[in-house]
Amino acid sequence: MSLTSSNLYGITPTNSVKNAVSNTQEVQITGFRYPINDRVFQKSFGVGLIQGQVRQLFNTSPGERVMLPGYGINLKKYLFRPLDGTLTKTILKEVTDQVELYIPNAQIVKFIVTSSPSDRENSTLRVKLTMADKKTNEIIPLEFDV
Repeated sequence: MSLTSSNLYGITPTNSVKNAVSNTQEVQITGFRYPINDRVFQKSFGVGLIQGQVRQLFNTSPGERVMLPGYGINLKKYLFRPLDGTLTKTILKEVTDQVELYIPNAQIVKFIVTSSPSDRENSTLRVKLTMADKKTNEIIPLEFDV
């Protein structure tokens, strides 16, 4: 048998089948709704899915998740540090890297890290995050306290 020959298995699809397959719409990304209510898994998509994904990412520390040891954002390590430009850039990089890796259907539009003006010890951080759904460009405002 020569290297240029090949075997054809099955039947060659007709033009109508080829057109039907090529004209299918994009599959909508779905996942589990978070948080889980009444111990029942529910399907989520769109804005609800992205909100749940970001909430899971922020509430998980690296090493907590089985089979995904790098999953999560540990912002607690930045508590009690002076909140300056360098720390803000470090937090932004960590959040951006994790979002790009684990939430491919969304992108960060705006990112703000603040502490309470009355908090002299820098014992709390407030993260204000504006995300956009890559498919629909819908804006999703989120806020987390650490």
